[in-house]
Amino acid sequence: MSDNDKEITNPAPPKSRFFWRNAGILFAGVASAILIAMIILVSYSLLAVDNRFAIALAQLTHRFDDADNKIVEAQKSAMNAEQSMQQTNEALKTQAEVIADIQKASQTNKDDFLIAEAFYLVKMANDGLQYENNIPLAIKLLQSADQDIAKLSGSNVYPVRQALAADLVALQSAPQVDVAGVYVRLSALNEQIDKLPLTTQLLNNHPEVSTEMNNEKLPWWRRGLNSMQLALERIVVVRKNLPNTPPFIAPDQQVFLYQNLHMELEKAQWGLLHYQSDVYRLSLLQAMNWIKQYAVADSSVTKQLLHNLEELQQIDVHPGVPNLTGSLQALQNYTK
Repeated sequence: MSDNDKEITNPAPPKSRFFWRNAGILFAGVASAILIAMIILVSYSLLAVDNRFAIALAQLTHRFDDADNKIVEAQKSAMNAEQSMQQTNEALKTQAEVIADIQKASQTNKDDFLIAEAFYLVKMANDGLQYENNIPLAIKLLQSADQDIAKLSGSNVYPVRQALAADLVALQSAPQVDVAGVYVRLSALNEQIDKLPLTTQLLNNHPEVSTEMNNEKLPWWRRGLNSMQLALERIVVVRKNLPNTPPFIAPDQQVFLYQNLHMELEKAQWGLLHYQSDVYRLSLLQAMNWIKQYAVADSSVTKQLLHNLEELQQIDVHPGVPNLTGSLQALQNYTK
């Protein structure tokens, strides 16, 4: 076989190489497309992931910002709370100081009040003694004042209590007048005044007409003269009191004597209530003198009245009572 025949019989190899070349190009193109698609898909996925990551990062950043804001607010709240606590502590401290001052002032005011009350009680007791001679009331007032002073503390309280105790002992040993008892006795005697019999028998002793005046044997001129004399004696009555004989009181004048006796006993009651010894005794003395002068001496009413009046006259309605200047002076010295 010639060389031309060999060249004519071997035309196939170029076609095979062309096929495989095209196939490789196609395969490369498909692979490139797939790779591009994969790159696009991966890029999309990466973009989606990046987007989600960005969103998550933004949310996380927002949360961090919120957390920072909350931390700042918490810090501010803590600072405010600390300031409030400091202010509260300062307010409590100031309040405690104020309460201490109030308690101290309250104790001081309480002591001052007790002293003032005790002084007022002693002053009132002293006035009652001087103007009303009321010893029982003065004793009660001094005891109340001593109870007030006993609530105080301090060594300077002792002189005050000592003065009060001395005045209490003096009052308890002082003579006391039963004013109510004497007053009711005078009232009972005053009711007996109207039952007092008075000396009036002389008014009933009319001069008896002598038998000589009524003697029909006398001459007519004598009988006429006697009748004229009798008529004149009935018109004009002349009486003479015998020595040591009390004067009598006419029946229409007795009421004035009774009124005067009532007045004297009432005056004695006034002197009793006002502790006026002179008025009390002089009134009773005047009443006794009038009863002795005008009342029937043998009457049981007269005797009983005089006996009771004499007993009452012996009572001293204003005996000497101690004053309370010692207690008053001790209280004044305490307040200095």
